[in-house]
Amino acid sequence: MKGLIIKDFCIMSLQKRFVLLMLVAGVFLYKISPYTAILYMSFIFASIAIGTISYDQYENGMLYLLSTPVKKKEYVIEKFIVSLIMTVIGWTVSFLICLIMMIIQNEFSIEFLIISITMLPIAYMVSSLQIPIKLKFEAEKSKIATMITTIFLVSLFTVIPLINMNISIVFLGILMMVLIVLFYRISIQIISKKEY
Repeated sequence: MKGLIIKDFCIMSLQKRFVLLMLVAGVFLYKISPYTAILYMSFIFASIAIGTISYDQYENGMLYLLSTPVKKKEYVIEKFIVSLIMTVIGWTVSFLICLIMMIIQNEFSIEFLIISITMLPIAYMVSSLQIPIKLKFEAEKSKIATMITTIFLVSLFTVIPLINMNISIVFLGILMMVLIVLFYRISIQIISKKEY
């Protein structure tokens, strides 16, 4: 497990320029909405982590990985862990940038803090959705994963403004957990049936 995590971070370190470019884009998105910037950056960082699946599948890489002591279930768990780590990093960086800019402009509010915290599980849920799709369709059909998650993300933007009650936030949290567990179980089933 530790070896897989190190491998993925080595792969992701090759995308430093892309990350810097996305950070600049995130700053510009702040002008549209700080919430858009936070969710966007969290999702982008998570997508970088999930992109390592394509690297693993390149030139029968999965066959090599699974010939080591690594089991298919461990592989899926590791992807969810790395995705979570990158989502948290993306959220933290974007949140701090937005927080500093809001304080400078004297626009900070408790509402911003609450909604920003809500963005974290939403971003992780959307990134978790990508994992089973990536495993199912592999690298050549990765555009399908991007399209589906984008539609899902847009749908969430429509629903979020409607949440204005504590019970709604609690329900959303429970829904996030259920969906993440569901995506995990689906990922296990997909990779278990695949032959590499």
